[in-house]
Amino acid sequence: IGVDRYAGMRSPLRLEPGMVYSVVSRVPVPTAALLARGHGDIPPHIRARYLQLPAISPRVRHLATDLTAGVESPYQQAEAIRRYLQHGFTYTLQAPLLPDRADAVDEFLFVTHQGSCELFASALAVLLRAAGIPARLVTGYTTGSYNVFTGYYDVRNSDAHAWVEMFQPGAGWIEMEATPGFVPSSDTVGRPVGQWLAADAASWVLGMFVRVVQQLPLGRMGGGAGAAGVLVSATLVVGVLGGLRLRRRLHGSRGIVERGYADMLHTLARRGFRRHAAMTPSEFAASLPVPVRPVAARITRLFESFRYGHRPTDAGTDAASRQALRELRDVVRRSRIESRRST
Repeated sequence: IGVDRYAGMRSPLRLEPGMVYSVVSRVPVPTAALLARGHGDIPPHIRARYLQLPAISPRVRHLATDLTAGVESPYQQAEAIRRYLQHGFTYTLQAPLLPDRADAVDEFLFVTHQGSCELFASALAVLLRAAGIPARLVTGYTTGSYNVFTGYYDVRNSDAHAWVEMFQPGAGWIEMEATPGFVPSSDTVGRPVGQWLAADAASWVLGMFVRVVQQLPLGRMGGGAGAAGVLVSATLVVGVLGGLRLRRRLHGSRGIVERGYADMLHTLARRGFRRHAAMTPSEFAASLPVPVRPVAARITRLFESFRYGHRPTDAGTDAASRQALRELRDVVRRSRIESRRST
């Protein structure tokens, strides 16, 4: 394993689909005394790289100064900024599009007060640097959801996330989470062990009851311990199978929504409207002609909610996705829209 200049791990081998590998990491937890220290010596290479800022508005600098006034240590200053973002702003994937030439962070902090995790992380990083605290934006994945049937965490594309790390002299890089509803990965340290034990215990109990029932004569299972064993075993098995069916149903609905969005892109591409790699789904929907824009926006909102917003599935999701796709195809056929760039 190698480490690149951005402190990212690089595998010496190509990671092919289906390859199984393990990663063991140690999450440092700085002590309260270390975090309470005042400003120490920041290494020159850290200062040169992670205090850089683009041209930002004076009110962004003033906000950073106001939020950290009277706060001593860099970590406590960073916490003051983080709390401000978590309690005064709203996480959403449906934030309005930026006006022309608008600064994304300035617009987020003083106008819309809502946005995705990228906006929360960008605002935190800019405010930290404006306060003289080295910071860097990090993109990756959250810990995902715990799978009680396998004992592992399931991490999907919808778990993609952005957060910030600040540099504290003597402690190194410390994770900072500003997006409401998300917790730092350090808060999940220690959870898997207990959950694995619980899953193992449930498997052991189920196996024990199955073995007991198998050893009982069929004619003696009318009551007593035998009936209780059968009842408990049946309950556990039904619960497991029910959970698996629920899991398949949830993934099925998610798959229908994602396929619906892919079908929309294919339908529009045939008319010359292709989504550029740099465009977000919402930006692409907003760029479409008026006849198809409303229904395309509906399909896009469904897709973003399930792909990135951790929205729970419901019985009407697949029907709504299919209906919207039918409407889009009908509008495309009737309006005969076609991009000029396709000719």
